[in-house]
Amino acid sequence: MTSILQKYLEKNFYKTGSLFANGLVGIGEILNANPTVKREAFDLGVWMGSLFQVVDDILDFRNDGQLDKESLKDVRDSIYNLSVFSVVAKKMDDSKSASSFLALYTKKDKSEDEIRYLFEELSQENVRRHCEAMVAMLATECEKSLQRICNNLHDKNDDDSRSIFLSEMRKIVEMFHRRQK
Repeated sequence: MTSILQKYLEKNFYKTGSLFANGLVGIGEILNANPTVKREAFDLGVWMGSLFQVVDDILDFRNDGQLDKESLKDVRDSIYNLSVFSVVAKKMDDSKSASSFLALYTKKDKSEDEIRYLFEELSQENVRRHCEAMVAMLATECEKSLQRICNNLHDKNDDDSRSIFLSEMRKIVEMFHRRQK
């Protein structure tokens, strides 16, 4: 299970976390921020990238009765996402069940019935609740990173920058949080 979570977290970092992180460090460079602020901006970007990815994962498995090609792409391609990790974690008390699920999930050339079964497992309410709890935790971590950045902006000229930066970053975090609801 650790390797599944590890693959998921690595994917999030390389797919979105590094993009957000380096973008925020770039803003720090433009604003001539101190090294502590740039380091915190990088961390904030990693948290924001993870938040974005988790929300995206939730949206992939919203079961509204419609199974479209896009929402089934992760299942067809055996892409690890938070829903997969949640299902496996739920099944860990029965290692055979967890192994069977993973074997089917990673199988090449799945049948349509297998894809539908996997989608149903990944769309369960308790899996969605677990993912939504992860969104709340990541939003909290983003807020903590924002506060650390603001606390490290020392110059009086930074007052305007601090309030603008904090306001804009909170809007982004709120947008991700609302998007998953």
